[in-house]
Amino acid sequence: MDCSRQRERPIARSSIASNPYHGTLHSTEDHRTDSSVRWQFYQRKNHAMHGEYKIPGGKLVVVDLNVTDGALRDVVLSGDFFLEPAEALEWMAAALEGLPADTPVETITERVRGAAAHAELLGITPEGVAEAVRRALQGGTA
Repeated sequence: MDCSRQRERPIARSSIASNPYHGTLHSTEDHRTDSSVRWQFYQRKNHAMHGEYKIPGGKLVVVDLNVTDGALRDVVLSGDFFLEPAEALEWMAAALEGLPADTPVETITERVRGAAAHAELLGITPEGVAEAVRRALQGGTA
């Protein structure tokens, strides 16, 4: 193995702009062979609505969703925050699934707070998630 030559690694860039082909890049290294890096693209379901909210003094929370028959569907939460356990992300999304699209922000906040009751949220708050949902339903990040 020639150590004098520095190996170039692919750079993964994630854009959270509203894009129907938005997805997540995952890196896998196979140390058993040649330590090559492979990038895999996992495409998300197309979402009609996208909202972002930067928590003051915290992190960015992103919500992508659809509204079908007046209810929230296919809710996906993402962003640059941390939480423990990781399953809490699914708990919060499941708590929003099926809510009427005209649900007040306060009710959304309480649903998220209840779903995350046994989780540690670092950099986001239930209020921030609810604001991102509100922005998605109103058509953007404003």
